[in-house]
Amino acid sequence: MPKVKTSALITDIKGKDGGSVWSRNLGGLYFRQNRNFGRKSSIRWNKQRNSFGELSQVWRTLTANQKLAWNNAAPNFPTVDAFGNPRQRSGYETYMYLNGTLKAIGIAILTIPPAPEGAQDYELPQISITGGNNVTITWPVLVLANRACNVYAGAVTSTGRSFNTAKMKLMGTQDAGGSNSLDITVPWVAQFGALPSSGRLYVEIEGVNTTTGEHEFKQHNFIDIGIAPTTGIGYMIIGTTFTVT
Repeated sequence: MPKVKTSALITDIKGKDGGSVWSRNLGGLYFRQNRNFGRKSSIRWNKQRNSFGELSQVWRTLTANQKLAWNNAAPNFPTVDAFGNPRQRSGYETYMYLNGTLKAIGIAILTIPPAPEGAQDYELPQISITGGNNVTITWPVLVLANRACNVYAGAVTSTGRSFNTAKMKLMGTQDAGGSNSLDITVPWVAQFGALPSSGRLYVEIEGVNTTTGEHEFKQHNFIDIGIAPTTGIGYMIIGTTFTVT
């Protein structure tokens, strides 16, 4: 497998090329086989693909003035590219970005672009496991009106595994109502089976604006199951470990 040492002219490479993908680990930048090339399929993947297809069909029915309005609104919803540089979305991308969020949580989509309001930042999530298998996610900030908090979790891995956002599954959404927690026991067990007695469980939370479709960057944390309380190093964040009780 080839490896690359970049110079002052090239500092990073990202993206896919056919059946291969640029990736990075502790050893640096390398080019690996894309194991999902041409055959990625799961219930969640198919659902998301169908959802985007439905949104795209609605876009094609919009009038020229409606599409122009989305193009004009695009600068109000900036983003960053794969390298972290500022990038302006097109009108179509803005429409898909906002409505994709709303559709995923069961809210009617927008045909007219909204004024930006921002989403709510819930800060770092905390995980507690009680009774041996009851998993509850909490965050410091209460969910306000017209806001929601999406909670994601992955399967329990070995404690040496790093965080992988591609493995996270949506466990549920806490709607407005002043709460700052969500019990994910039932959806987690349905997705991954019985909670093991040891290993690392990663979770993510994401603030969503249920009026505009805007959302904050996801924040993640982990819990090391079966290890006495201590402080551990997570992937780019500090994780706290707890004992299963």
